[in-house]
Amino acid sequence: MSNKKVHVLILNLIILPASLIFSSLQTVIASPSATVNQFQPISSKACKTLQAQIARSIKKRSQQVSLITSAKFEDQITKAKGTACQLTASGTGKEFKNIADLATSVTSGLTNLGWKEDQKYAADSPEGKLLGFRKGKELAVLEVQSSLAKSVKCPQNSPVDSCYQRAKPEQIIYKITLNILRNK
Repeated sequence: MSNKKVHVLILNLIILPASLIFSSLQTVIASPSATVNQFQPISSKACKTLQAQIARSIKKRSQQVSLITSAKFEDQITKAKGTACQLTASGTGKEFKNIADLATSVTSGLTNLGWKEDQKYAADSPEGKLLGFRKGKELAVLEVQSSLAKSVKCPQNSPVDSCYQRAKPEQIIYKITLNILRNK
């Protein structure tokens, strides 16, 4: 087996925290020819429409999904920068079952509005999921993360999953961030 295949095999066997996957995605896949300030947010009206759709998808009221019409954004793939409409919501394990179900709910809401998944943005870890979607020249990047409340004591050498299994639903915190933008 070649060294390259061994490295890929080893990397596939390692379970990494979400923050490490997302920062590694920036470093490994970055394009050297990325331009600065390439993106701008979608219209305020379109952003509010997505806010309502995402709220319905995750069974929250629109007011429970925060909206920033012009948030800083850096594309993890191309390193291009700009601004985006940003939607955020959070909840606990009492409201959400797990990361996968939460991401599936948001994905359904986006696809109902004509968005198509872009596999270049797909990344998974025990504590996070990253997905990308496209609609014409628009890009939506979804990040779903989980964390444990500080009251959860997790031994250093324990697998992350075992700590989540011991936690009460109200001790598991989920955060959804959706950045939506278009090319200038």
